[in-house]
Formats: sequence, C-alpha cells, structure tokens
Amino acid sequence: MSGTEWNKPTEWEGLKNLSSLTLRSISKLKSLPWGVENVKSLKELRIYDCQALTSLPESIGNLTSLEKLVISECRKLDSLPKGMADLSSLHTLNITDCPLLLPRCQPETGDDWPQIAHIMNKSVRETPQDLREL
Repeated sequence: MSGTEWNKPTEWEGLKNLSSLTLRSISKLKSLPWGVENVKSLKELRIYDCQALTSLPESIGNLTSLEKLVISECRKLDSLPKGMADLSSLHTLNITDCPLLLPRCQPETGDDWPQIAHIMNKSVRETPQDLREL
C-alpha cells in the first residue's frame, strides 16, 4: 500500500485475518495508519526505523489479540499511549533505540510504566554505540 492509501479505512477492512504487520523504514510515517487498530486478528506488530513516528494512537488498545509489539529506531516516539494498558494479550514488548522512551519506561519511576507494567516479557534498551557500528 502506498502512504496515501493508508488513510482509507477500506484498505484495512479486507485484512480481517492479518496476524502480523511490519512497518519498516517509512520515513514520513508520523503515526500508525488510520484504521489499523480495527484489525482485531493482529498478533504481532513490528515498527522499525520510522524516524518521523511521534506517537501511537490511544486506540492501539483495540488490538485485543496483539501478543507481541516491537518498536526499534523510532527516535522521535516520545511516549506510549494509555491504551497500551488495555492490551491484555500482549506478553512481549521490545523497545530498542528509542531514546525518548527509555526514561519513560523505567520500572516504577517512568511516566509510561503504568501502561506496560502488566506485560510479562519487556525489554526497553539502547544498543551500545560500538555494536551499532558493526
């Protein structure tokens, strides 16, 4: 799908059995495509290297089947929506190289900790500089 088509809800209606979605290196993506939260069958969502991504929608909580969420190298993503707390099936969260999220997701003290505390397997980290250069 092209970037302009993503704002058409009909594009997502035919994807009722979609279980995995990867968004990779979409330089102009500022938020998740409109309507993706209606894909109730989605179990895995991966977002890599979307440098303009600044937010995830509150409606992400509608993805009731989501089990795994991976967010990597989204350097402008500055918070997690409160809707994350509604993802009762989410058991794996990996956030890597999202520097604005790192302090917000710290146990007990981070502003976004209440949204992710219930997730069994979670990792929020920065890749060491020497490993990034390999």
